[in-house]
Amino acid sequence: MIKRWRLAPETNDLLTLDFLRLIASFGIVYYHLNEFFFPPEQRQEIVSTQGFGMFVDLFFMISGFVLTYAYVGRVNSFRSYLKFLWRRVARLYPLHLAVLAINIGVWWVLLSRAPSATAPSFDPVCILYTALLIQEYLDCGSPYTFNGVTWSISIEMGLYVLFPIFVFLARPAWLLIGGVSGIFFIISAVMLRDTEGWGYLPSMLRGLTGFSFGIFLFRIREYLPNFKDKGIVSVILVVLLVYEMLTPTSSGIRMVTIVALAITAVASDLHGNVNGMIRRLAPFGQLTYSMYIWHRVIILVFMNAVADKMFHGNQTVLMVMTVLTIAVIVTVSYAGYFLIETPARKALSNVTRSRDKP
Repeated sequence: MIKRWRLAPETNDLLTLDFLRLIASFGIVYYHLNEFFFPPEQRQEIVSTQGFGMFVDLFFMISGFVLTYAYVGRVNSFRSYLKFLWRRVARLYPLHLAVLAINIGVWWVLLSRAPSATAPSFDPVCILYTALLIQEYLDCGSPYTFNGVTWSISIEMGLYVLFPIFVFLARPAWLLIGGVSGIFFIISAVMLRDTEGWGYLPSMLRGLTGFSFGIFLFRIREYLPNFKDKGIVSVILVVLLVYEMLTPTSSGIRMVTIVALAITAVASDLHGNVNGMIRRLAPFGQLTYSMYIWHRVIILVFMNAVADKMFHGNQTVLMVMTVLTIAVIVTVSYAGYFLIETPARKALSNVTRSRDKP
């Protein structure tokens, strides 16, 4: 029974990237927890100066690299393309739909007690768009949706649909996909001059930039140097990035650090430069998606409804509820991974496997 519930990386070739996924997921959790320690009128300003939301861009980069690593050369026909998309559906939708249903129930209970200016829309069209993960592409008339963090998952699904195009562009010349990434970086840099930061850029632009750069990294991976550092450079860059996100550092500098971190992580995995700490923490990277999907509704209940509304932001209560919230997020994510995410993924994936049998 213990072995059945033991986390293990899907491959030992990407341990540093798994470690980064774990760090990024905790960064996003902190991003949504931290605001409750400030008065409501200061929260928007505090959140805008801290850059933890940019960990999503690191997710996009890792996703582009890992998908290319896993599927390059395998998505070469319409049938294999449909099989690829179905496995992405099996990976994302079961847990997403389960947590969406819980979000709807929680919001219904909370709104029956008090109104909220930022309440998600109960319009069936909005709920349908969110359920299908197309809310970032089709407007239902409301800026607020259930489990708003799924905006990035919506973008991911669009990128999965376009994945064969990215692979085709990358196949004849890796410089081409690098050029595409460069164009997106240039456009982003220009747009940043008129916005409040990287996080305010169009979500599709952020996804394209990170995802295409991840594919670019896969194509140039063999040219990356062997630092022979046992992953120390990546760890140092993680510490530097956290510092930059806690301080009013410009989005451009943070993005440079994220790019450097992605490059060194890929180099470390390629050359086997992984230290003991990364090896021990890498398996917990399997909880990344589960933590990302679950954390917002748990924070909504414990931090927003209880600590903030019921106890009016009492600092002692906030501290206690923060510890409890993190514990619940990790526990529920762990259980959800084994009870919902993994079984559903295997069951849906087996549909394509059974059709492949003669």
